[in-house]
Amino acid sequence: MHPLMSGFGRAKEGHSIFGILNRTRSYPGAKLLRSWLCLPRIDLEEILERQNAVDLLSSLELRDIVENLGTFLKGVNDCSRIIQRLQSFTASVLDWEKLFQTSLSCIKIRETAGSHPLLTRAQVFRSMLEECKNEKLRSIVDAIDKVIDFQESKKEKRLVIKAGFSPDLDELHQSYSSLADFLTSVGIEELRRFGEEASIVRSLPT
Repeated sequence: MHPLMSGFGRAKEGHSIFGILNRTRSYPGAKLLRSWLCLPRIDLEEILERQNAVDLLSSLELRDIVENLGTFLKGVNDCSRIIQRLQSFTASVLDWEKLFQTSLSCIKIRETAGSHPLLTRAQVFRSMLEECKNEKLRSIVDAIDKVIDFQESKKEKRLVIKAGFSPDLDELHQSYSSLADFLTSVGIEELRRFGEEASIVRSLPT
């Protein structure tokens, strides 16, 4: 069992069964493939359904769609860990960006898979279309896009809420932004009024 027991993601896996078979485009996909190899299914109907899906995706007629699906799958991240960090209030800007990217990619995957009648012949795609609701995904995308300013967040290296979302937050942000200028003006006025004595006070360690 070296191929799978050597550890997921390590260099040795390149010489394993998993390393040979793994052509997945996303981290969750690689995890799923690994679980399939570690715990093979014995249900004949499920095995035949998987083989039917593989045969369907291998057809020349679906080549362009399969390439598009592969591109969209690259945007799917491991959201289980992201959600854990969201629940513990430790999520980073990158976590929010990955959640946004994953939701958007899933919408594109669903729309692409549902656009071709051949794909819906496979149970795996029918199940995906039933479970992966566009309305819920779009509500996540719209909510994040409405609230988070990713461009400013990257510049500030912290989560920045979009201007106009909350008047109270806008007021606090304005106060915070002008704080440095206010303190500078206070320092200048202090020097002007008290001269050298003020300089000595300002140089003392706090």
